Amino acid sequence: SVCLRCWAASGPPCDARHTEGPRARAGAMLFYTFFKTLMGKEVVVELKNGVAIRGTLHSVDHFLNFKLTETSVEDPVRFPQLTTLKSAFIRGSVVRYVHVPSAEVDTSLLQDAARKEAFEAAAAAAKAAEEAPAA
Repeated sequence: SVCLRCWAASGPPCDARHTEGPRARAGAMLFYTFFKTLMGKEVVVELKNGVAIRGTLHSVDHFLNFKLTETSVEDPVRFPQLTTLKSAFIRGSVVRYVHVPSAEVDTSLLQDAARKEAFEAAAAAAKAAEEAPAA
């Protein structure tokens, strides 16, 4: 599990204050690309309100909104109203964690992609700083 905003490893929800910037946008694109490779696989999406929904990833968009099919709630005793849920559209801003089968994650490829995205964002920021007029 990872925090989609700060890439924190699994554990309790992170308390970091997230800001939108080149790294955040690059990270979102990295995760979008990663989740596109998981379409058709079973994932568990944990929401900020504590609900965890297991289902097959049908689609994901650039805002990290998820559409799950063949869904089930992880804790039907706490959330009996969700036991009849067959599919779900989950807004990206309410997602806390996405649990992915470890067999589906190529960590070295993901780390390389993250490094590349960070390098490109830093290069773009440096170029923008050079082109900005001196104040």
